[in-house]
Amino acid sequence: LGPASTPIRIPIRACLPVLPDIRPEVEFEDAASVMIRWPAATPSVTEAQMLGDQVITPTAMLGTVSYAVEVREGARAEWRRVAKDIHGQTYVHHLRPGVSSAIRVVAVNKFGESSPSPISITHLDPSSLAPNIDFTPPWVALIRPTTDPVSGRFNASQFGLMMYWKPAYMPEYCSSCVSGLDPVYRIEWRRGRGGIWQLLEDDVTDPDNGFRLPNEIVTMLMDDLKRTGESANAAVSLNNQAIELRVFCWNQFGESGPTKPCRLVASQLFRGQIYKNTVQALDREPVTEIGDTVNDGDQLPTVSLPELCPRLHAYIGSISPTEGVSVNWERYVDTGLLSGTEINPDSHAR
Repeated sequence: LGPASTPIRIPIRACLPVLPDIRPEVEFEDAASVMIRWPAATPSVTEAQMLGDQVITPTAMLGTVSYAVEVREGARAEWRRVAKDIHGQTYVHHLRPGVSSAIRVVAVNKFGESSPSPISITHLDPSSLAPNIDFTPPWVALIRPTTDPVSGRFNASQFGLMMYWKPAYMPEYCSSCVSGLDPVYRIEWRRGRGGIWQLLEDDVTDPDNGFRLPNEIVTMLMDDLKRTGESANAAVSLNNQAIELRVFCWNQFGESGPTKPCRLVASQLFRGQIYKNTVQALDREPVTEIGDTVNDGDQLPTVSLPELCPRLHAYIGSISPTEGVSVNWERYVDTGLLSGTEINPDSHAR
């Protein structure tokens, strides 16, 4: 054998990865995070640049390539490597609200790192993290006292009003990365359309369970009910001075609302408009037997305390694009209306 040939030295710079001169693509993945995408790294040299019959290809010289993502939050901050050893070409990054974030990508192999990619800039507006509440007015349900089957008396202290509303809309977010996004509800009330809104509660967090109105509100409504039958002028005056309720929603990043107000008219609330002819007859009679308790004729027949009188079940019988939805429910036989004025309610509807 003859002497060995002169070895060929391949400079390290020929083995480094190169990222295309393209900004990483940034798009929002959820309320507070972005998906970052970038093109694949390429070898520093091409096959055309290799001399003669190359033994090793440019791709083989490149070897295994991984990626690192670097972020700078604010114009004067330092670059911070938030992820490394990424073998794909995507990464989800959680942003800081109210701060402009510059993002760049670096390709890495066993010989070193590429130059950083061009910078992409994104911004998370804090107002976009504020909850969005529907303008639909809240509604009120009557909590009916339960009657003792032996004595025939009922516990007036159980009587009350529950207020409900549609929950606020919040887009998907990662609670472990961004805190303070959970919606909190504030409830306000006023007397009459020209009254000043006053705070009832400002830290309600569960709209599904509702909010029980204070006894002071219930007492005012009962007083209005006593005065309803005094005269026609009194009824008109009470309607103009009806209690109104509304809901705001807020979190650490902003506030939305209010909803449209819900008007509480005592004669409609306690007697129920579903028995229209009975209501009209009762409204013409003075209410004289209320006192400290509630008369059976002044209660809605369908709402009870959940722990003592479970809610009745409703069922969907059929669904048709032409006929609509067929609904059935359990019959409630104790309507609570005056004797002789009861209307036998149907137990189905469409």
